Amino acid sequence: MTPSKEEAFRALPDILYVIDQCLASHLWGQRVRPIIEGCVEHPVDKSIIQIIENSTVESTLIFIRKLNEFFGTRPQNADDDALRAYHFGDFKKNGWFLTKHEYDELHIRVGHISVEEVRHGKKKWPIEDYVHRALLKACSFLTFISQSSDIDRTMKIKITKEVAILQTYLGY
Repeated sequence: MTPSKEEAFRALPDILYVIDQCLASHLWGQRVRPIIEGCVEHPVDKSIIQIIENSTVESTLIFIRKLNEFFGTRPQNADDDALRAYHFGDFKKNGWFLTKHEYDELHIRVGHISVEEVRHGKKKWPIEDYVHRALLKACSFLTFISQSSDIDRTMKIKITKEVAILQTYLGY
């Protein structure tokens, strides 16, 4: 059943969670990995570091895919429980931030076990570009939502802080 406007607003913490998870790969590479690699006292095997990095990258890609779907336009069969940006009233910037080809590649290579890597080789994901586009769209959405009379003061503060974090990442 299609989410009501009230349900959509109650789900804002879930949307903030998805947005935050899009930063996982960046935070791993910029903050966590250097600390682990620099730890002389308790060295970590490179294969373990690679497992964590792969997991972080793929997790980030799945969250990017989720956020991309969230911003999609209303599908023909819109009678499901998937939450989309258009459930929030007059948000006018609906539409994917990934191209159809990028989305399909994520869907096949990350969302499923497939033979794509066997057929076409390992994919070097442009993850920083994907994250940048995702967060630009998220910033726009959260700025729109922060103006809504449907959110309480506590959520308005959370959203304002989130926008500030995203703007820092984006270099504003």
